[in-house]
Amino acid sequence: RGNVPAHPMAQSRAAIALKNASPALELVADTLRLMTPGGIVPAWVKGEQSLPEAPPPLWGLALCRVFAAGGIDSVDKDKLAEGYALLTKAVDWWIKNRSLADGSFFYAYAHESGWDGAPVLPFGQGAVTPDLAAWMALNAGALEAMAKKLGLEAEAANWAAMAKKQLDVLASLRKDGKFLCRSALTGDEVPCPVGIGLLPLLVGDAAPDAAALRAKAEKAERLPQEQAGLIALECPALAKKLLAAGAAQPGTLSGGAYRPVLSALLLALEERS
Repeated sequence: RGNVPAHPMAQSRAAIALKNASPALELVADTLRLMTPGGIVPAWVKGEQSLPEAPPPLWGLALCRVFAAGGIDSVDKDKLAEGYALLTKAVDWWIKNRSLADGSFFYAYAHESGWDGAPVLPFGQGAVTPDLAAWMALNAGALEAMAKKLGLEAEAANWAAMAKKQLDVLASLRKDGKFLCRSALTGDEVPCPVGIGLLPLLVGDAAPDAAALRAKAEKAERLPQEQAGLIALECPALAKKLLAAGAAQPGTLSGGAYRPVLSALLLALEERS
């Protein structure tokens, strides 16, 4: 990659545009190959340098989308096994370094969530957030599908249990019609930023109050661009609004410049191959 930094989080989102499971898995696997020997997938990599902080683990999102359509059957078994091993190692890092006794996961630093510059909790307190529970549920779901295809039934059962646990965590963060972020240190809870509170829609109808979340997403204004693009994958009305805005003002969704990640989101929304 020379002098051009690689951003694993961006590559994971770009895979959303793909309809074929093989290239989607390869793009995610290419992202995971950037992980350190210890298993962390860094925020960015440039030559021999990297930022050893953990960006949101979006890897399972694209995989669950293509696997749900039956695409896993088209993946070469050796490539599937390699992807399974890489994703398992990356998820294991989160289990060992970013999980609590109750099975929930947390961002250690405010900016690890990757979504905005404002901390959701006081400095120094890790945050259990609904978007992270959703990402880990999707990762576990992707690993369950891969393990089943590889004949690893016991491991598939373990991943299924983890996916269910993350949905339980999501439900525990939903109170009085709002999603909360919870301090990993004290257990104190504060309301989530609007976008983070809508990202659980990416687990589909398994999200708590999915219908209410979609209704809220339809009316949401000024969502961060890439959050809006992801949320729109599960909210047709928001997708229609984004596509109309993009057609009328191409720079609206891209900040006036070409953004590969947002282009991938738009491709997925328009259901192109």
